Amino acid sequence: MLYGIRRILAAACLALLVATSVAAQTNQEPESEKETSDPNGWEFQLAPLYIWFAGLEGNASLGPVSAPVNMTFGDVLDNLSGIFTLHFEARKSKWTLFTDGMHLQMKPGTTLAIGVPVSVTVKNDIVEVGGAYRVRDAQPSVDVLAGARYTHLKVTGNTRSVTPVDETWWDGFGGARMRYAFGEKKNWSVSARGDIGTGGSDLTWSAYALVNWHFARSVTLTGGYKWLAYDYTNGSGRDRIDWDVTYQGPIAGFVFNF
Repeated sequence: MLYGIRRILAAACLALLVATSVAAQTNQEPESEKETSDPNGWEFQLAPLYIWFAGLEGNASLGPVSAPVNMTFGDVLDNLSGIFTLHFEARKSKWTLFTDGMHLQMKPGTTLAIGVPVSVTVKNDIVEVGGAYRVRDAQPSVDVLAGARYTHLKVTGNTRSVTPVDETWWDGFGGARMRYAFGEKKNWSVSARGDIGTGGSDLTWSAYALVNWHFARSVTLTGGYKWLAYDYTNGSGRDRIDWDVTYQGPIAGFVFNF
């Protein structure tokens, strides 16, 4: 029975997979193109779909039941039933505004030791909004950033052995990001971001490191590695929910600059 509950807990944790503008918050326009752009005009970035090959490790509990969580990206694909990601960013001079949204739905299932089949539906909606200010224009460029992340997590099951979950919370965060362009035409760059926050979560942090190839005037291919950690606790007794997990894995996507 513990194994079945462990799979359910892992799937519920997986609903917290978020994409905090991983591919789009890196100012990926080549330096050669920036020189010909209007310094007082708006610059936009759109990442309509990016993929995070993330697994997760940590501990989770629902009510009095607690179990370690260890899930690979293959486990994610086995249970995934729907996903949508979108990021948009607007920059003018030293200021940048960004927003990111993700919808994830999973339908994992298992069979308990007593032979009872268990089906779970996991839905997760996450929206991030924030702003950044450039404090260094020279290479590498550096931005400081701040924002808020909204998370809604809902878990339902077909048996009483699955404790329903319907949680909504906000976290504020602050951090920095950098970018360094290189190559003869400055059409390659490396970028990184780190942030830390709290609010509904006791503690949350994320970080990424990317390599970006600006192979066309308005299109960038980006890939790298991302981490996201949550330490979230709410309720007490049978209603207690605790997620202390870290998501990590490779990430890749396209960014459109205009």
